[in-house]
Amino acid sequence: MTLSTAARCAIALLALAPAPLRAQTAAGRPATAAGAPARRPEWRVTLGAGAVVGPPFRDLGSDEIRAAVFPYVDIRWRDRLFLTPIEGLGVNLVAGPRLRLGVAGHVDAGRRSDDAPRLRGLGDVSAAPVLVLFGDYDLPRVSYQTAARRRLSSGGGLLVELSAAYRALPTRRLMLRVGPTVTWMDRHYATGRFGVAPARAASSGLPAHLPGAGVRDVGVRGTVLGRLRGRWSVLTYLEATRLVGGAARSPVVARATNGHVGTFLTYRF
Repeated sequence: MTLSTAARCAIALLALAPAPLRAQTAAGRPATAAGAPARRPEWRVTLGAGAVVGPPFRDLGSDEIRAAVFPYVDIRWRDRLFLTPIEGLGVNLVAGPRLRLGVAGHVDAGRRSDDAPRLRGLGDVSAAPVLVLFGDYDLPRVSYQTAARRRLSSGGGLLVELSAAYRALPTRRLMLRVGPTVTWMDRHYATGRFGVAPARAASSGLPAHLPGAGVRDVGVRGTVLGRLRGRWSVLTYLEATRLVGGAARSPVVARATNGHVGTFLTYRF
């Protein structure tokens, strides 16, 4: 698994990570011993390393299992600006105690026809910048997330992701999050990632397949955050997803159901 593929495997992990990495009050803010909101530092930097095991995200529907070790980086300033290799460079336009709305940008690594034997003859899906509009809403025990991702390329492609998570605090040093996810794709994304055009069918040896817009996948995600001594923590992530509809019926897909497991050791500066 290449570094870029491994990083894509951690997209869901880091999307869930910011909330459990905060000590939560009913308003979602850190608290002092007296119960008053604590003043946040201007800069919050978390560094670490970990490993992810599972099929490559760049090859959706893959039946391969790979593993990789790669760094964990999360840099944030005043609850406004953030920079991570997963979320990219972004800004929280609204950063309240419960509601977060913002915009970000990152790069979609695309897909190469030599990523897997069954993709040969289908052509490459080029890498492209991605514009993300997102929103999170936190309650004391449940949070809701949504994100719309638009590929800024000639082929375009739009994904809309919805998820929810229930938080539990069994002990002061342990936090759990688990919840469902669903991802919708537009026609451009569906044909680019799961379609086989009639002109490509002969060269690829696959039957023609032209999926339309619809739900791409459903799944469940969970994180377990264990706080160690000082500023050290261990973050474990588990995900299971199933392609549905036109995506699952695509001849490009080798396995419709897949899962990922990742563990990271982090240090918060």
